[in-house]
Amino acid sequence: MTDPAAPATTPATDTTAQAPAADPAAPADTTTTAAIDKSTLTEIPSGELKSEELTGTTVYGANDENIGEISDIVLSQDGKVDAVIVDVGGFLGIGEKPVAVGFDKLSFMTDKDGNKYLYTTFTKEQLDAQTAYDKLSYTEQRDKQRLVQ
Repeated sequence: MTDPAAPATTPATDTTAQAPAADPAAPADTTTTAAIDKSTLTEIPSGELKSEELTGTTVYGANDENIGEISDIVLSQDGKVDAVIVDVGGFLGIGEKPVAVGFDKLSFMTDKDGNKYLYTTFTKEQLDAQTAYDKLSYTEQRDKQRLVQ
């Protein structure tokens, strides 16, 4: 028998303060850089870039549309950057496909505040259609997996 004067206990898994789940029907991120005046950006020489600065950088495509972000960098045998791996597609990190984009097909820009922007002439559709990057077979399949045209 319980004592009616005893205080009520709180369950160990109180869910009242949890954030609501993400809405799976929400639209994908369609952020564009159209509001950014590209004439105010300056190009960053590739020799001044560090891999830790590149990872996570948003990639903008031919129409200034957010098409993905850099997840990794592929080096050539001589230690130079051969390609960057851009994660495209998916939703909230689920279902993304890694695509290798030739380093020479990218323009790294910065604004006066040090914010970095990465532009490519490729469209989201071109990256979506590209063969996925596979770390284990990249050396043998480089011409097939690396987007350069």
